[in-house]
Amino acid sequence: MNKATARHLFHKSPLHRPMKRRLQQSADQASSCALTAQCLATYERLLMAHPNDAPQVQAHTLRFIFPAIAYYETLAPLWGEQRTLATIKSALEESSKPARRLLRFLLRFRPLRRRFPAFCRTMTGKNYGPCAGFRYELRSKSPWVLQFDMLECPYVTLCRHHGCPELTALFCDLDDFLYADLHPDLLWQRKGTLGRGAPQCDFFFAYQGADPRLTPPNTP
Repeated sequence: MNKATARHLFHKSPLHRPMKRRLQQSADQASSCALTAQCLATYERLLMAHPNDAPQVQAHTLRFIFPAIAYYETLAPLWGEQRTLATIKSALEESSKPARRLLRFLLRFRPLRRRFPAFCRTMTGKNYGPCAGFRYELRSKSPWVLQFDMLECPYVTLCRHHGCPELTALFCDLDDFLYADLHPDLLWQRKGTLGRGAPQCDFFFAYQGADPRLTPPNTP
């Protein structure tokens, strides 16, 4: 992959614009540009280290994992770990606000709420399956419930491989930001995630309108 393509992909990543604003707010123009150039160089290095990834894996690495690692590796030595993690987390959430607003609007409609867990199951199989570096086990076949245990995740694997496992929890936080409290009829819950040190991510997402007694496993 040439430098022009790498630059284009880096600038298209959801993190780029919110992180660019945060760099401009914390440094003068010259320093901000220099830091962005360092981030881009790290991103290019990560791409070169993974030249043969499948397109399904690249859907995650090019847009989310590698940009986050690039910003973290560049900024953590200057800002410290906690400030850098907090900055990247806020940038991820900012980049996801349009998607959350759209979901909340669409889920005002009961037919869409009823189908949402089944839709999420389909998208999980398409975008978070073995071809993308994930491995999971379904726990429910109910049309009203998406319940599965995620056992392997490239966000965890790659952040560990590149020496920043603490970054993984930000992506877990992003799931909670996107899907928690979308509508009173929809229940989102995880008791643990791989990125936060649990042996699996125990996803539970249910349409409670089908049965108001529906609760996650092990919940009174």
